[in-house]
Amino acid sequence: MVNSWWIEKLVLPILVNVVTLAFATGVAFRFTERWQRARQSRDLQFQTIVSFSEKADRIRAGLAALFPAIHSGVEPEERLREKGLEITRDIASITSDLYRFSIFVKPAMIYSSLVAMVEAARETFRLCWTGSSDAAFNSAFGKVHDHAHIVITESYKEIGFLTREQEDMMAHAVRTIAASSSNQ
Repeated sequence: MVNSWWIEKLVLPILVNVVTLAFATGVAFRFTERWQRARQSRDLQFQTIVSFSEKADRIRAGLAALFPAIHSGVEPEERLREKGLEITRDIASITSDLYRFSIFVKPAMIYSSLVAMVEAARETFRLCWTGSSDAAFNSAFGKVHDHAHIVITESYKEIGFLTREQEDMMAHAVRTIAASSSNQ
């Protein structure tokens, strides 16, 4: 019989340590990779929401300023057309960014409100130039605001940026908006 004390005392502990280290490295790499992908997805979702919020705010502010400016007749027509072009660019930009909202897990509510917001913005923009009444403009403008609010709320809910209490408050606001939209 060969003297195997050196296998028991030296090789076996080294082999166990190497296998343990390889296993731990594989597990750590796998979880780190998953965590990194999840973090990048959250970052992209957040950037999408921020970009949308900025554009929606510019659209709402532009429409709110354009309607009275057109009806007052004080500003030159060229300046009004420039403002209109800026609003049109933002509406087109949101429309072209629809694919970015596919990164959300449940984009159905977000998509439908996003499309409704874009359609309402286009209608409000058209109403600015056609000499419509204040009531028609305010109704269309309210829809732009409401749908933008729903998109932002649903996006934040999905990312998990809201506390449970905030989610409940936002859900109530979304239900109220949806109910008022369906009644009109």
